[in-house]
Amino acid sequence: MDEQTIRDFYRDLIRINRESFQGEEFDIAYHTLMSALHCAQQLKDIPYLREVERVANEQLKYIDAHHPEYEHSTVSASNRNHVSVFQTLARQASARVTIIQNTPRQKGNPLSP
Repeated sequence: MDEQTIRDFYRDLIRINRESFQGEEFDIAYHTLMSALHCAQQLKDIPYLREVERVANEQLKYIDAHHPEYEHSTVSASNRNHVSVFQTLARQASARVTIIQNTPRQKGNPLSP
């Protein structure tokens, strides 16, 4: 698949994430953000990865403040001896940035940073 199509997918997924989050469909919001992460990873696009990280952190902060009863809030996850999937998603995005920054560029690869 070409790079532009993946970029289009990313933008669509971020839009769906925001719309579903505003509608308090947190599971849909999480999964679309995770899908956006996969697009950003494939593109090796650090600004996209940072956006995913930021959005995951912002959404978790909102959930914790307004819906602590939601199963993936920090409190609910902690009560099950887990971390929130939103926190894990933010960490994955951050880790992918580190991997990209520490991987030597490959000549001739159009997706290399």
